[in-house]
Amino acid sequence: MALAIRPAWWRTQEVTRQQPAEVQELAQRIHDGTFAYEPPGPFGEVVDRARELARWGDCDGAWRVLRAGLPLWRPPAHDVLAPVGLLADPLLAPVITLERGKELLGTPRAGRTEPAPDPTEDLDPTGLAWLASEASMKLG
Repeated sequence: MALAIRPAWWRTQEVTRQQPAEVQELAQRIHDGTFAYEPPGPFGEVVDRARELARWGDCDGAWRVLRAGLPLWRPPAHDVLAPVGLLADPLLAPVITLERGKELLGTPRAGRTEPAPDPTEDLDPTGLAWLASEASMKLG
């Protein structure tokens, strides 16, 4: 398996080296885990609030903020369908589960008025009950 992955990794590195310096720098920041998705405008403020919640472990709260603010997102180009920068941000990427990603893609944005999909369920346990679960109480 590792032998199959190595050539693919090298091809990716070669493609990155052929890009302008700003693309190389962005790819390096994503690779290093230092990239922060910072869209302009009101959605950028939403992302900042969500990132702060995610930083403190409130992934459900971060998702609720992102979901509520998604209609404010404006694509930076005509061929961008979703705020994919969320997936490169090391604090926000874990918030976007498969189910939440599907909800994100189905949510109207940029002034559209179609009905939004049903919200996905929260994933974080309520309160501190998980601390007292049977599995967490076992020693060793």
